[in-house]
Amino acid sequence: MNALHAELRFPKPPFRIDRYLVELPPPDHSLATYLDQIRKWRLTMLEFLEKSGGRPVPEVEGLSERARMTLATFLASSWTQEVTQYAVRSPYNIRAFPGTALEAVSHPKVDLVLEVLRWRAGVADYLSDVWDVMGEPELELDECLAISRFLDPASGARICRVCLTEFAPDKLNVYDHGCLLLAHVQAKWPVVPKRFLRRNAMLMKGKKWWQFWK
Repeated sequence: MNALHAELRFPKPPFRIDRYLVELPPPDHSLATYLDQIRKWRLTMLEFLEKSGGRPVPEVEGLSERARMTLATFLASSWTQEVTQYAVRSPYNIRAFPGTALEAVSHPKVDLVLEVLRWRAGVADYLSDVWDVMGEPELELDECLAISRFLDPASGARICRVCLTEFAPDKLNVYDHGCLLLAHVQAKWPVVPKRFLRRNAMLMKGKKWWQFWK
């Protein structure tokens, strides 16, 4: 698998995404710079998808026409009524790219950064198991992996797959470090049946309960 250009990879936050981010936010210039990087990444991605058209992309195995359309939909700042209704019914907390983050502001708030990171986390959660279903999946595994490559930072460090923050190996799991974005990701997950609540907690950690239903 060929390496992607760094400009096609979602930029890694230059600050930690944890509870201290809200209590002690970074300077305005740091927030503004990071939002600028995200906006540049999004425009680069849209141009990349437009230029690639229906042709194969050697750098990204699995980036089918369907995968390209899905990624372009997530990058869009507004959705059709049909797509919006699909998102409402979905157990994944997915949404269009936050339109509020498209305009540069001199004094951005932390909430604006978190809004974009929640958007990304919702898409990542969707891609993590939308392929693992009974019957015909909306996307195949290789298509999900292809899209995910663009949403992962170029950094080779061990980072949380949800908040993109570096943690020690024993704290890397979202539950072990109390991931700041986990509540957003899980907001629409179905209620866990009581029979699954009785299962071993370590067995359930990091998994969705319906993965044990199969």
